[in-house]
Amino acid sequence: MHDTRERELRNELDEIYTPLEEAKEEIWRRWNDKQLRERVIGLLGGDIPDVMREAPRAILSRQIPSPNFETLHFVEMTKDIGIRPAFFKYNNDKFVTKNEDKYYLAKMYFLNGIGKNGGRKLSSLKAIDIDRFDGKFLIDIRTLWGEGFIDFHDRVREMIIPSIDTCDISGNYERNGGIASKYYSYYITLFVCHGILFENYLLKEAYGCLTSDILLPAFKNIVESVGLKPLIVRLVPSESEEDVYWRYYPEIVENRINDIIHTKTN
Repeated sequence: MHDTRERELRNELDEIYTPLEEAKEEIWRRWNDKQLRERVIGLLGGDIPDVMREAPRAILSRQIPSPNFETLHFVEMTKDIGIRPAFFKYNNDKFVTKNEDKYYLAKMYFLNGIGKNGGRKLSSLKAIDIDRFDGKFLIDIRTLWGEGFIDFHDRVREMIIPSIDTCDISGNYERNGGIASKYYSYYITLFVCHGILFENYLLKEAYGCLTSDILLPAFKNIVESVGLKPLIVRLVPSESEEDVYWRYYPEIVENRINDIIHTKTN
C-alpha cells in the first residue's frame, strides 16, 4: 500500500470511531428515538439479532469468542457503562490459517510473565490439526482430544468470563448476502441504534482489504442514508492494535485447558 494512500485511509479510519464516553450516552439517545429505531429496523428488514431486541448491547464480534487478552479487555471496558456486553459468533465461517484471529484459536499462546531481558515468556498449545482443517467449516472441526473446536472455546470462555450472552450471527449474515462484501452494510447498520461495536479495523495484509474495500464504503453509505455514524469504539489503543499480545491468553486459561484435556483423555 502506497504511503500516501495509507495515510488517507488512516485518516478515514480515525473518523469512524466514537469515544466510549460519548458512545455510551449517544446509544441511549438513539435507542429512545422511536422514529429513528423504526427507520433502522426497516433498513435491516426487521432482521435484528436476538440479543439486541430488548435493549442496546456492547458487542464484540469474533468467529469464536475466546478468553484471550483482547476479549478480557473488552469485558473490562464494558464494566459500569450501563450497557450489557454480548458476543457475536460466526459458527458457519471457515477456518483459514492466513487469518490471524483464527490461527491463534488453533495454536494458542499463553503469557507466563516477562523474562530477565524483557521478552515475553510464552508457552503454547496446538488445539487442532491445523493443516488438516485449513479451509473447513468451524462447526466441523474437532480438537486433538476429540472435542468440538467451537465447544472447546465456548467452554473455556464460560469458565473464565461466565454469564455473558452469546449470539451466533451466521443466519443473519446468510440472509443478508452470505459474504462480507454483501452483508457488511447490514452488520454495521446494527450499530446505528441497537448497540455499540468494539473493534479495531486494521490496514495490514488481508485485514486491509476488508477495511478499505468493504468497511469504509459501507460506513459512508450508512452515514449518507441515516445521517448518523454507526457507533464503533476502538477496542484496544491504536498504538498497540497490531500487537499479537492481544491474541495471547493469561496463564489461568492454560491451567483450565490442561484440566479439560486431562479429563478428556483419562
